[in-house]
Amino acid sequence: IMLYARIVDNKVAEVIDAGDKDINTMFTAELVATMVQDPDGEAVQQSGWDGSKFSAPVPIVPDITEVRLKRWFLLNSSDWTQTNDSQLSESKKTEWKVYRQALRDVPASYPDHTWPTEPS
Repeated sequence: IMLYARIVDNKVAEVIDAGDKDINTMFTAELVATMVQDPDGEAVQQSGWDGSKFSAPVPIVPDITEVRLKRWFLLNSSDWTQTNDSQLSESKKTEWKVYRQALRDVPASYPDHTWPTEPS
């Protein structure tokens, strides 16, 4: 079994198991040029690559559009907590209000944001 890591922007984009086949017959020359052998199976998706060795996976940072979409979904999913006919106590409504404000504040701290914890 021969493993290859396809490198894009100094990160492993995918790990390819070529088995006992020649990758030059399986892929285009352009794609093969982006691959490095991984005989020890060290590479995982998003591992770093410095030209000679693999490093720990590089965290994926979502773009601001993805962050705003998640925030919109979480706000939309919790709208019911602020309606007049909600069965929540006033203290629970306040907890949800604080949570919702924290959601609104998330984009201001992008990309170092942390998602608030939903009230129980």
